[in-house]
Amino acid sequence: MALQGARFAPLTIRYSHDPLPKFHDEDIEAACVSNNLIYVQIPDCVVNLYSSNSGGIGMTATAETAQIVTLNSK
Repeated sequence: MALQGARFAPLTIRYSHDPLPKFHDEDIEAACVSNNLIYVQIPDCVVNLYSSNSGGIGMTATAETAQIVTLNSK
């Protein structure tokens, strides 16, 4: 995941299961190659911030659900 509202900062989210079982690694790779962003909504995501030893801020995240968002163009 990359947080669009945070300059595409990377975020790894831990799930107890695969939240998008019909979405495969090949789909992600094809989207990256074509520079076609995949938007995902994670309504129950909990992000925890912590300070690192090097003085930066780190993030951990957990969730149980996720869904692909389809953007409508006008």
